Amino acid sequence: MSIFIRNIIGYLLYISQVWKILQHQRSKKTGLEDTYILNYHRISQDRFASHIRFLKRHYHIASLHDLITRSQSGKSFPHPTVIITFDDGNLCCYTDVFPVIRHHQIPVSIFLTTGYIDTDELLWFDSVEYALIATSQSDITFDETTYTLHNKMQRAYAARMIIETLKPYEESEKQKKIEEILSTLKAPIDPPVHAFYKCMTWDQISEMSATGVDFGGHTITHPILTQISPEQADQEIGQSKRTIEEHLNKPIVHFAYPNGAEGDFNDTTGELLKKHTFRCGLSTVHDRWHPDNSLYTLPRFIVTDQLGSGTLIVKLSGLWQALTHILRK
Repeated sequence: MSIFIRNIIGYLLYISQVWKILQHQRSKKTGLEDTYILNYHRISQDRFASHIRFLKRHYHIASLHDLITRSQSGKSFPHPTVIITFDDGNLCCYTDVFPVIRHHQIPVSIFLTTGYIDTDELLWFDSVEYALIATSQSDITFDETTYTLHNKMQRAYAARMIIETLKPYEESEKQKKIEEILSTLKAPIDPPVHAFYKCMTWDQISEMSATGVDFGGHTITHPILTQISPEQADQEIGQSKRTIEEHLNKPIVHFAYPNGAEGDFNDTTGELLKKHTFRCGLSTVHDRWHPDNSLYTLPRFIVTDQLGSGTLIVKLSGLWQALTHILRK
């Protein structure tokens, strides 16, 4: 199903109000209002502004600090609630997201991969995606699969599949594979496209922080923490925290696990977060927040730039997933 068709269906479901009935029934049954931590990465200003307008109609937008306080007291939110977070610290957080934050006066937490701030380097997955978009090659073979690169859709598909294939690799082997891919593609630097993938500068981050935007740790180089030694993980976690605190001159107490899927964090990583006085660890495991959740394995709902605003509301209600499950039977 194309993105356009999916969002049309999502909007029709949204205006039907069926999602609201489902949400109300679940709240009545559980005694808890729906609460989600939303996980964004890159998004355009228009799309993010649209998301926020729709979210404000139906949800209270709370801060991550508020959620932690409620977790510690075992209290749920009295209304349907979302917490908005961004991972990595891409430039769009300043150019596209920050104007919306200021206009709507909403709390947002952004998790920084500090090794890429104030540099022209790209995070490994962004460098792979950029190379596949910018290359003049018509195909690439990776892991015994050949991907054609004749149009944007094929290039986006190749990027998604290759990145997912690379994620489970041990970090040193992953870097070798990435170097081979970049060497094969020989992508030239296209300044406007390359800038889209860059991270922010410390000046931009400091400006945002001064207005109340919350920043947290996301390691130095974005390794999957369970694929490196505990000593390396300790360095990635601790040094990233110290670097942000030195630049912003304030305590950094929130952390998001790189990638964040099941298996990308464990008891050891949780203990390292506690050692470095982080108050929470956010995953990308899909679920609603519950006051009983461990603060070091908090779930999140991934939101992409392709998701229409009506579709987002319908998906948060669970209606989309319920209908998909029925149709697959």
